[in-house]
Amino acid sequence: MRPFGYAYADLRQGTAGPRPGGALLIEARNEQPLRVVVHATNIGVSRAPAGTTGDELLVIPFYEGATGPEPGPGAVAAGQAVGVDLAEALARDGFRGGAGESAVYLVPGWSPGDPGPRRIAVMGIGPLAGANAATVRHGAQRLASIAAGSATVATTLAVVGPDRAESVRALAEGFLLGGYRVPRAGSHPIVGEPPAFPSKLTLLVGDVVRSGSDGDRDGRLADALARAVVTGQIVNWVRDLVHAPAAEATPDMLAEVIAAAAVAHGAAARIWTADELAEEGFGGVIGVGQGSRNTPRMLEITYAGPGDPGGLVGLAGKGITFDSGGLNLKRDPGEISWMRADMAGGAAVAGAVIAAARLALPLTATAVVPLAENLPGGGALRPGDVLTHRGGRTSEVIDTDSEGRLVVADALAYLAERNPAALIDVATLTDAAGLGPALWAAMGTDRTLLDEILLAGDRAGEPGWPLPLPEAYRQLLSSSAADLRNTPTRGPDSTVMAATFLREFTGETPWVHIDNGSTAWLEYESGLWPEGATGSPVRTLIRFLERRATGVPATKLCEQAGDCAGRIGAPGRDLQRRVGVRASVLGDRATGPEPAAWRDVDRVGGLAGEDLRPGPFAWVAFGHHREQRLGVGMLRVANYLPGRALLDNSPEIHNGDPIGEMGRCRQVVGDHQDPHLAVPAQSVQQRKDARSDRDVQHRHWLVRQ
Repeated sequence: MRPFGYAYADLRQGTAGPRPGGALLIEARNEQPLRVVVHATNIGVSRAPAGTTGDELLVIPFYEGATGPEPGPGAVAAGQAVGVDLAEALARDGFRGGAGESAVYLVPGWSPGDPGPRRIAVMGIGPLAGANAATVRHGAQRLASIAAGSATVATTLAVVGPDRAESVRALAEGFLLGGYRVPRAGSHPIVGEPPAFPSKLTLLVGDVVRSGSDGDRDGRLADALARAVVTGQIVNWVRDLVHAPAAEATPDMLAEVIAAAAVAHGAAARIWTADELAEEGFGGVIGVGQGSRNTPRMLEITYAGPGDPGGLVGLAGKGITFDSGGLNLKRDPGEISWMRADMAGGAAVAGAVIAAARLALPLTATAVVPLAENLPGGGALRPGDVLTHRGGRTSEVIDTDSEGRLVVADALAYLAERNPAALIDVATLTDAAGLGPALWAAMGTDRTLLDEILLAGDRAGEPGWPLPLPEAYRQLLSSSAADLRNTPTRGPDSTVMAATFLREFTGETPWVHIDNGSTAWLEYESGLWPEGATGSPVRTLIRFLERRATGVPATKLCEQAGDCAGRIGAPGRDLQRRVGVRASVLGDRATGPEPAAWRDVDRVGGLAGEDLRPGPFAWVAFGHHREQRLGVGMLRVANYLPGRALLDNSPEIHNGDPIGEMGRCRQVVGDHQDPHLAVPAQSVQQRKDARSDRDVQHRHWLVRQ
């Protein structure tokens, strides 16, 4: 493979691909090579009966029943191979079929060359009622662990759920995601290193396939599988990039690695140098990167597919390859230890466009990734400095640790010049309003586009949550030295305030901001996900681009799906008209969706609740009944001060954790229809006065209607 260092024109003609050993090795001058692992499991579909494919391991799902495990697809054939009634045997062992349960059986009398499996594994996937693609995806992630050490694996899990194509996609994606392993440098093996990943996975899809190479009548299963493999591989590739040590993944290095991958799959790539960025007015990128010896870059990837049903889709992603906080140095050693992940948004948008190229989607998409290191070197950006962004708008730097919005602003302004049909940015700017690792936050200027993004996240099994973007907050970013400040000087900074800053650079373009600060990197193992990079929200962006490529109007897609972000029942709309809830909560913005993952929200908790308070002009409601959250029935109300909160009647002053507190309230309330409302019912001046005594205890009361 040719080394990097050649001109842009040559880069477009360059090639990149896997080397022997399953790795992609990118060579860079004067740099350590950045090694990107490629997972190469062969995944296919078959209509052969369970237990006849000759695979080493057969995995059968079982449902959770009221009195014990209920057999899933292929259970009868598997039981015959073992010679026992599996459901009965499992019940005797206390196996109920709940999600996460598993058991493995050796097949009696098996010998090499036998067409049947050597081992049979059963896995619980929960109740049959409501089983869907999400059930399959979660099961597939666990399947990857069960299958480790087996060379070939077959499973009937793809037969679960109402939509076979969606189940096939969910299974293949989940298997690839579950089999991901963090890249490791070192010459000595890890004690207890996990066994090898399977080389082949066969999805047994029953009798739904009839013709074609895979027996697929209409091609939906083959298409779903192809999309799943691309999605899973791209997500894991992005995770590798995010895991790369910052000393290797410098702005120059990362730009070249991603550009090579883009060109290899049919997209065009351009790498902007620091001199070019300065000449073209990208003051945010230059300013943030001037404290590091590794000069900034900007990566631009464009894929022009066959046809263009909806105009250009512009994607901007934050690419801070390491964030020390700059002169406003981060003080938390735990947080700064994983700040190499601050480029996760940039890697996500680049990965999405590369996926579009691999899938040959009929659309045009451009990803722009400003890349810089935020370090406190001798030339570092100072609080009080004024930057001139692309397009001429200026910003006063109040906090150098709020640098992400400064570089993303340049990218948005640059893309907005092209009048795209949709403009989306992804950035780890905050903790995503305290939503926790289950949800990313989204907000923007176009409700239909927001609906599309949220619907794509739901479909991808990577849900987000909408936040308001009130015009009134703009005044909190007013500056006497520039057009605006990068953080408010009155009250706390927040996810909404960061988006308010970015909105100034989007013009009249339909725009949505995704804050993946809470989902891009897990500081601890969480359920099916190991500690480290998750690839969020790559799957969402790929689903969004796939739907855009159909050319079907977004409103029609929402009608077909029946669960768009704008949905709210007639009683809810009537309630809004009667009591004006929408106006009091969001000004001229709508509240947004209630995705399928709502029930998981109250189990997230534990993150900074300060960001969840959208500001002095809005309140936040939680609950498990949507209409109740809009103001009917029993309300639990609490006033919040900046940085501190007194919850209920406890004498203790809590650091803000409204989601965690909501979970505690729900434990007390049980199934009663009781929302939990956190209401900062204070004017700007009142909040300013309150900062002089942060420990003032505000009254809390229960309101019944």
